[in-house]
Amino acid sequence: SDCRLVFLDEPTASVDEATKKDIAEIISKEKVKRPETTFIVISHDSQFVEMLNCNIKVKMEKGKII
Repeated sequence: SDCRLVFLDEPTASVDEATKKDIAEIISKEKVKRPETTFIVISHDSQFVEMLNCNIKVKMEKGKII
């Protein structure tokens, strides 16, 4: 697709570690193939977020950006 914005809400919920790594690899490859696209990933899993090598990270606590 030629969309410019992709939202991923808890993409690793209820998956094992191997699948989590696979998902991170797929997202990373898509980011390279589609540099004009912004990927917004919402996750409680900080280990997974680190795997993505994000340009910008926003952390929230009790509904506020910290």
